[in-house]
Amino acid sequence: MKKAWVAAVIVAVVVIGALVYLTQKKLVKNGIAAAPNARLAMTAKEISTAINYGKNHKDDLLVDFEKPWTVFLGYGSDKGSATIFTPYHCLALISRNSARDNSDMDIESLCRLCAENHKDLYFEVILYGDDDNFDRDYKAVVLKDGREIPILKAIHLGYDQAREYTLSSQQKLYFPADILPEKGKIILRIVKPKAPSLDFVFDLKKIL
Repeated sequence: MKKAWVAAVIVAVVVIGALVYLTQKKLVKNGIAAAPNARLAMTAKEISTAINYGKNHKDDLLVDFEKPWTVFLGYGSDKGSATIFTPYHCLALISRNSARDNSDMDIESLCRLCAENHKDLYFEVILYGDDDNFDRDYKAVVLKDGREIPILKAIHLGYDQAREYTLSSQQKLYFPADILPEKGKIILRIVKPKAPSLDFVFDLKKIL
């Protein structure tokens, strides 16, 4: 009786293991990566491409590495730059850093780290002004299909001396990540109380 019970347990474990394997195989076949966090919302091909991009560009300067995700409007009080951090960008960056450190992280570890650090969509923004606190009253929103999406939080990273005797301000601006799967144009708008707004236009069809 005991032997029969043990045999039944072994069969059950084998069957469950087989079902899990077939499910994962089907997900990969359909182009859906079995990443640790579904928020990545990336296909197996996109994950592979992002990781390879990071490895192949590990020796690039960061400003050059991030060009595909950056909108640069120039220097000056009415200009600036904004870099969008999508899951693809995040994964490519982690892959780059891993390659530079020779840590040789596997795909699962890279995806897990990306998922842990990319729970929201965010932008890194650099703006220019004449004195400290010049951007104190600035507001940020994302425009998508005529909708205005409010910011979740903003983290000010401080001021630094920029060219032409101006100051630069760097911020991280966080928004809901669920707007990313909706491919199309989004606008990060910096609203200034006493000056025209500053628009950074990103085409999600052209960037990942």
